[in-house]
Amino acid sequence: MSLDYNLSKIDNWESLCKTEDGGLSSQTEGLIWATLVVDMGAITEKNWTKFANRIKAHESLYGGDKLIPRNENVSLDYIVQRHIGLTTNVATTTAAAYKKKLARIAIDRIPRDIREGL
Repeated sequence: MSLDYNLSKIDNWESLCKTEDGGLSSQTEGLIWATLVVDMGAITEKNWTKFANRIKAHESLYGGDKLIPRNENVSLDYIVQRHIGLTTNVATTTAAAYKKKLARIAIDRIPRDIREGL
């Protein structure tokens, strides 16, 4: 199944989401792929903080690996909020289902982390 997305409802989407050569900006592309990871198909005015918090939880679980490229001068909250209007064909799950998914990932990591001496 393909990952389909729509950027047209994002304010100033052409300047925010596109590069000079017409490709997607790294932050926009990262957010599109992040919808799969955080199990949320859209960033809305109502849910953008939840979306950002799910990304933070995922990044914390993976030891700081960043899903969305950024530096210390730009917060994840700012990036996500600027992308309000992004939609994809990813099904949104409840907070409880997402927490259960994170718990499964954490439990599955424990044996590997022990083997690697972490």
